[in-house]
Amino acid sequence: MMYKRSELMKIVAVSIVFLFLVSGYLVMAHGSGSEKSISSGDKSGNISIKNLPIAPVDNSSNDTVIANISVGSNPGGIAYDSSNGCVYVTNFNSNSVSVINGATNTVIANISVGSNPLGIAYDSSNGYLYVTNFNSSSVSVINGATNTVIANIAAVGSNPDAVAYDSSNGYIYVANFLSSIVSVINGATNTIITSFAVGLNAGGIAYDSSNGYVYVTNFISNGVISNRVSVINGATNTVIANISVGSDPAGVAYDSSNGYIYVANEFSNNVSVINGATNTVIANIAVGARPLQLAYDSSNGYVYVTQTNGVLVVINGATNKVIGRIAVGSNQWGVAYDPSNGYVYVANSNSSTVSVISTSPKVIKIYKLTFTESGLPSGASWSVTLTGRIFNGQYINVTLSSTTNTITFNEPNGTYSYIIHLPSGYQTNNVKGHVYVSGNSETLTFGAQQAIIYLWIGIIAVVIIIAIPIAAILFRRGKNKQSVKEWKEPPKQN
Repeated sequence: MMYKRSELMKIVAVSIVFLFLVSGYLVMAHGSGSEKSISSGDKSGNISIKNLPIAPVDNSSNDTVIANISVGSNPGGIAYDSSNGCVYVTNFNSNSVSVINGATNTVIANISVGSNPLGIAYDSSNGYLYVTNFNSSSVSVINGATNTVIANIAAVGSNPDAVAYDSSNGYIYVANFLSSIVSVINGATNTIITSFAVGLNAGGIAYDSSNGYVYVTNFISNGVISNRVSVINGATNTVIANISVGSDPAGVAYDSSNGYIYVANEFSNNVSVINGATNTVIANIAVGARPLQLAYDSSNGYVYVTQTNGVLVVINGATNKVIGRIAVGSNQWGVAYDPSNGYVYVANSNSSTVSVISTSPKVIKIYKLTFTESGLPSGASWSVTLTGRIFNGQYINVTLSSTTNTITFNEPNGTYSYIIHLPSGYQTNNVKGHVYVSGNSETLTFGAQQAIIYLWIGIIAVVIIIAIPIAAILFRRGKNKQSVKEWKEPPKQN
């Protein structure tokens, strides 16, 4: 009986070892959850993408020059008048403003103004255009309905340069290049109501409708090179911040799609990007030789940057990357977008022309991003949360659920992070990961398996099921042996 008991114990041991080996094989076959990251490299089995590629340069700008319009001598500033659909161009050496009909792209009028007109801005509250006269230190007011000068505002600062309209208070802000001040004009009365100090060599000014602030570029402060942007609160007409940017900041423009302010730094050959919510620089974009002025195109989200080398640079506001370069006239200065026809107008100072650029709205292509699972029971519910799309500067989380083996998102090009949610008791390798969509649909497949803890519970249950009857057999055999020992054969009688 001892031999049989030892054999049974060996059977139990062998059974346990066998179960451990089986469990080890299952763990290796399904993975322990620590070997690979999930991505679109493999199209079957465990998803495994590593080292996501860097996004390529987007060369999707298809903007083209469709016309060159002769205007006055040395055109500078440009502004669009939404009340009549005309584009107004200041002519620095002709002391005039040319009026271009946006429907025909022809000059329909030339308006005499002060000496060396430079900046120009449209006031949508009264339909007037305000022109800074650099060498006569005044501002001419043009009625867009009649294309005549109705007022000349004197006693602004020395050498008024840039000008911008603040729609929140109806004021016009004038940056004075050599007097270190900004003059504020009330559009209702066309009189100066206040002025305040900023830095010297103020060359650009723009209004941010998202926060009500006015941004003014300036080069020197208190005799020291500052290279900064002063931030003015339109509600109080006070400077509330100064932001350091690149060398010799010139033009400035506001992008309403992302809430950013773009600043052309002439001598550092780049564009600084300021987040209007925090008034901090979040990026610097290399553009090329001496960027000067900027304009935002609301139809495609692009920012157009003029340069002195005859090349207009196109920046995608969604990525803050240069996506195109357009050959225009020599020594560009002002630039403006006309939403009525979708054209961008660029003043070419040396050639005394205005280039007209066709900017068809950007077509955003959508691609399928599909997650495919294997291993879940039929009808089991699972989901995927995808993060990556941006709206108003914020990332969007999208969660889709399914009781089939696929979940499909429709997304544009970009980098996305995701989390896979499986039913209780199931797992997959690295449930979190990233995927890059670049001009093609992507399919991510993964295997789901029961969690290891449940596998061990099953193993223990099997061991118990095997051990209980074996223990019972051993107990019974031991008891029978004891009964045999207690029984004695009766003695023989002689």
